[in-house]
Amino acid sequence: MADAVFPFPGGKSRFASWILDQTPEHTCFVEVFGGAAGVLANKKSDTGDVEVYNDRDGDLVQFFEVLRDRCEELVEWLDRTPYSREIYDEWAHKSFHGYRPADPIERAGQFFYLRYTQWGGTYDSVAGFGTSKVRSQAQSYANKVDRLDEFADRFADVVIENLDWAEVFEKYDSADTVFYCDPPYVGYEDYYLVNTIDHEALVDGLAGLEGDWICSYEDLTETFEDVYVLGRDEKRFINNGKRGSAKDATERLVMNFDPES
Repeated sequence: MADAVFPFPGGKSRFASWILDQTPEHTCFVEVFGGAAGVLANKKSDTGDVEVYNDRDGDLVQFFEVLRDRCEELVEWLDRTPYSREIYDEWAHKSFHGYRPADPIERAGQFFYLRYTQWGGTYDSVAGFGTSKVRSQAQSYANKVDRLDEFADRFADVVIENLDWAEVFEKYDSADTVFYCDPPYVGYEDYYLVNTIDHEALVDGLAGLEGDWICSYEDLTETFEDVYVLGRDEKRFINNGKRGSAKDATERLVMNFDPES
């Protein structure tokens, strides 16, 4: 299922196989900055493993809880909702002014709907209705709704947390744990609603772990020591409705173990 549940800034679904190829044996796998679960959703399920999705963003966590526990109701709600500029305008305005429906299905449904109707997959602000004269965005959206049951099955045994990264480290660290971290990159924090992170503190926290860890970064902080680094060149386009352009970039995986050993 090399795909993402929904568009998300900096999502790693396109790198999932590369990341998972480096992942050592484990009994506990934790996606610390979960986002759209681009790695976990593409990881082969193993009933012997403890798998954890975590994110500080309550909207993400609420969506995945509903997807896991009430997927049929969510899909029925989405199937009744047309791909409409009028609906988008109303929900986007309310959402980015802090409104959240009290009903869990409606809240998760509006969240998913906005992920696909927002122009460019923008997450942090109103960006305009996503449509095209060469491709049916409505059909693409309907196809994604039809696939939600696959993602729900994948999350059936996943623990969902809404914690700070330091709390996740403390709770799940062990010699048999692998942590995958994909924090907001330096300079890109404003693409996310929950975007405050102390990168130096994160590096210190990683250094103190007993378990193995893999961390995605673009520009490495100078405080990384005794680590292994793999790089992969790419063309990157991240848009937040205010700016956006393609650029040459290197996607780096930083690890505290030798991936070739």
